[in-house]
Amino acid sequence: MRMRKPMGMRKAAPKGRTCRSFNFGTGSAFLAWFGGAGFLLSRYSSLWVWLGLGIAIVSGLVGAAVVFWFVAKVLMASERDLDPADYDPIGALGRASSVIRAGGTGEMIYSQQGSRRSVAARSEDGAEIPRERK
Repeated sequence: MRMRKPMGMRKAAPKGRTCRSFNFGTGSAFLAWFGGAGFLLSRYSSLWVWLGLGIAIVSGLVGAAVVFWFVAKVLMASERDLDPADYDPIGALGRASSVIRAGGTGEMIYSQQGSRRSVAARSEDGAEIPRERK
């Protein structure tokens, strides 16, 4: 007898970031373009109502498509999934920015993910750590 996976587990999830085609931005763009085109067509045109409605819907879809394209191709082009290990300060190399007294705490400055960060630090054995020591 062959075991089958449930329907939802057959396909693997896509890797990387995905942008859903209907989101808040595209919905807002559709409403704005649909409303604007509908207003202009009803106010300044003598088109038949159903033709004007159709043109307004198409206009809204085009506006939503433009916003979706901009978000997917321009804004999300360089996005990547975050890895918690990239932001873990344990094991990061840095330098003591001030003297860390015996049994006390001080400050350590280190670089991680392209930015300079500072954290409280102390020695593992309680010994003094001089300034600028790596």
